[in-house]
Amino acid sequence: MNGGPALAAPPDFTTLHGERIFLRGFRSGLSWGSAFIKTDLLNGTVRQIATVEYCVTAPGSGTVFAAPGDSGSLVYHPATGVVRGMLFAGTFDGVGYFTRIDYLFDDIKAKARVADIRLYVEYSPE
Repeated sequence: MNGGPALAAPPDFTTLHGERIFLRGFRSGLSWGSAFIKTDLLNGTVRQIATVEYCVTAPGSGTVFAAPGDSGSLVYHPATGVVRGMLFAGTFDGVGYFTRIDYLFDDIKAKARVADIRLYVEYSPE
């Protein structure tokens, strides 16, 4: 892929659930994990709930997805480079939390009263 990653969100929030995503954090460096969205149990059926924030867990014990100092890093799809969101928090056991990029862009556009946002991000798949 040439240039920066696409800045797009999935058309349906449920497509993020279980997706492998990457982070290149200031403190943690390159890491990956699986994104999960909130679920609820209603009448014996598990359903996914649209939320602004998503949880990312690392692949195994002893590994971390994010570390203190990684907030503000972009979370992206490893094969395509498509940005999924921005990390805003983490836990001491390495779980990360991010906000979807389309929510961030919508908020910035509303507050800044602009029609479009463009970011340039250098990307080189590893």
